[in-house]
Amino acid sequence: MQAADTVVPDSAHLVRDVVGDPQHLIELKDRVTLGEFVHDLVRTSTGLYQRALAEETGQDLLLLNTFLQITADYETITRDGTLAGFLPYLDLLSGISVEIASGRERTQSGSHGPQEQGQGVPGRLCR
Repeated sequence: MQAADTVVPDSAHLVRDVVGDPQHLIELKDRVTLGEFVHDLVRTSTGLYQRALAEETGQDLLLLNTFLQITADYETITRDGTLAGFLPYLDLLSGISVEIASGRERTQSGSHGPQEQGQGVPGRLCR
């Protein structure tokens, strides 16, 4: 992990969080569904969700929740989704640019409506 401290000193803690305990993740992916694996990865193993809760704009939390929803949608489509199949699915979605509206905007307008150009997030789907 010293390489992360050298290469990206300001973000080394993020790299450590993502790398975390790879053996735990390797064992977990063989024992649980894809959704359970991604949920553990986002909420428990990496601490990403906890940091997103502390982020002021709410954008990180919105993106993580969208990612969890994409995972759930993939599992619904495929029924027995695997990590090996999910990665090409994410690659496919990465070529799509769709705007994400905050929960408040969706509730007030009932649709995603036009927004200024450049606010779309590549590879993220709006629900």
